[in-house]
Amino acid sequence: MSRPPNGKPEPSIVKVVDGKPLELPNHTSDPDATWSRGVSRTAVGYKLHAIFSGNPMPDAFAITTLNVGEKQMAARMIRRTEGFGYLLADAHFDASWLYDDCHAHNHQLLCPRAKPGTGEGHHYADLWHPD
Repeated sequence: MSRPPNGKPEPSIVKVVDGKPLELPNHTSDPDATWSRGVSRTAVGYKLHAIFSGNPMPDAFAITTLNVGEKQMAARMIRRTEGFGYLLADAHFDASWLYDDCHAHNHQLLCPRAKPGTGEGHHYADLWHPD
């Protein structure tokens, strides 16, 4: 990774997007924390969403309540990500509208199929779009 004269790292051509739950104890009194899917169970807390490209700090990140979807946050964060390239994700991010959104912001989403072994059909994989 080279550094331009302004000292800011250059964005990489390969980026990774993911979300991680930040769980709180079940007896928390935090009024902003929400219940949703945590690590292998229903939990209460927040979620860290991030796009990394190998730099010490993420290219884009957000902390939301646990019930906010990872696909919707990926679409928001890709708009704030500089440069172009590939965005690697897990099968949870497999939605046609997200492929289109990434393409509109100079990135190609690469992720495994959400339902392997099924036909591709003649329609989008996920018809719901946040906008």
